[in-house]
Amino acid sequence: MEKQIEHAAGILKKTILKSETYRNYLNSTLVLQKSPGLLERIEELRKATIQTYHDPDNQDLAESSDRLLEQYGELERNPAVSAYLEAEDELIRTLRNVQTEIIGDLEVHSPQI
Repeated sequence: MEKQIEHAAGILKKTILKSETYRNYLNSTLVLQKSPGLLERIEELRKATIQTYHDPDNQDLAESSDRLLEQYGELERNPAVSAYLEAEDELIRTLRNVQTEIIGDLEVHSPQI
């Protein structure tokens, strides 16, 4: 990597690590980890969601979706889970915005799939 780009990437990384958005994410993760099994339940539900929507044998997607939404709703009633999901969403949006800003004006050919 060119030295200037490498340097700028390092500054960007440090800026993100010091940001309120990232600190909120870390703090909400720490709070969530104080409740054993809670983070694992979130991850299990995420896996189940992906499997549900990518399972070609799923005969009743609407019913499966309703069940998943109900399970998410139950988890989100926990203030620690709700705070974590909000902080995670904010961090992901920030990182996507950074990525969009970086590659927005670059002319790079990529094949249409």
